Amino acid sequence: MFRLLLPVLVIVADAQQYGTGFGKTTYSVSDAMGCYNFLNTYLPITQDYPFGDVACGALGRARTTVKSTSNEFPPGVVNGFGMHCVSLNSSSARIHKTEGCPSIADFERQFDSKWSKVIDGGAYDPFLDYNGGYWVSSLDPYITKFTASKVPVVKLSWKDTANGKSYYSIMVRVHNSMMLIELMSGDCSSCSSALAMPTARFVFAKGQSPQDLWGSLNDKTSEKPILNPARVSWPSSNLSREAKFFAGLEVDLVGDKQAEGVQTGIYDFSPLMPIAKTMQFHVVQRADDGSSFTWADYEAAVMKCHKGSIKDDLCGENPFMDNHVGFSQHGTSTKKLDAGIVKKLSTDLGLPFHATPSPRGTLAIYAMAGNGLSMTFQIDQGSYKPPRTASGGMLDLCSDGNCAASLVI
Repeated sequence: MFRLLLPVLVIVADAQQYGTGFGKTTYSVSDAMGCYNFLNTYLPITQDYPFGDVACGALGRARTTVKSTSNEFPPGVVNGFGMHCVSLNSSSARIHKTEGCPSIADFERQFDSKWSKVIDGGAYDPFLDYNGGYWVSSLDPYITKFTASKVPVVKLSWKDTANGKSYYSIMVRVHNSMMLIELMSGDCSSCSSALAMPTARFVFAKGQSPQDLWGSLNDKTSEKPILNPARVSWPSSNLSREAKFFAGLEVDLVGDKQAEGVQTGIYDFSPLMPIAKTMQFHVVQRADDGSSFTWADYEAAVMKCHKGSIKDDLCGENPFMDNHVGFSQHGTSTKKLDAGIVKKLSTDLGLPFHATPSPRGTLAIYAMAGNGLSMTFQIDQGSYKPPRTASGGMLDLCSDGNCAASLVI
């Protein structure tokens, strides 16, 4: 049976430490400030810090607005979920052309044609499974706002088979990036012609409703209804490969859905953070669509970049490491995750691994899954010993990490 998942409880310690469980999604983009301006225009967000133009790039960092402290649900939510955009300029040492790393702009241009086909009425594209999902009281205010500004959206319909209910989603592309936002709701007056999806975008337990998870949802008439973080979604060309990665993190596979050539693995991270139930994590595999640039092509290009640019645990950072989900563990947990465990897992599976100092003075651990996407962990160091003293930091966009003289070419 699928577990009841409560949204993440977030307690701010600094700009990178969002508290218990998943706290942010980050995207590498060609125009971070353009992405932030889009988020600020259309969604209920506030500015996050650090922010703005910095040496070697820009940080367009936002976090979702939360319900007031008088009616917060669940209790303890004091800060929003991070929605971060990072861009580099040509002066950054993180640009690795000689190692075969594509540019972010190249991938965005590849995505242009895919997005255009979908919004023109074409079939759903596997790239759309790379998104962050948020539950809202109503899609109507957002559709009205996007329509008035001529911002295209993709409308989806889907079934909660456990409870016999119909729900809807709209997907929007943030500026010119590959960052996709999916808003989900049971309320949509203009979704009768939405594209029917064979699998649920969020899986409810029997007898469970959106209100059980996110409270009253009573802001349907607001210009920008509150975003309730609900799901992270990753595409994959090989679901069984990704399953080994998640099994090594000792998280629970609580759903395995298959329909019409679509396979979805649904993971519950609450064993790592039992105090605050985390969002659902969906990993989706679809049949190859035969396009000139498939998700498998994307994976291969990104993994080639990771393996070519990362010289050792501390040396070699690239833009694609900023396509990550942030997870933090602290306090009492059923299962303990530390850097030593993640390092061994990455080594055993032949996957890239990287460590870099965080603003808290501890190491932020980057683990890359087989699909090229990353998780950034704020966890204890455990048995892990870096090859040398780390310096610099994850927000130093000029830095290529901390490299020994023998690794500098």
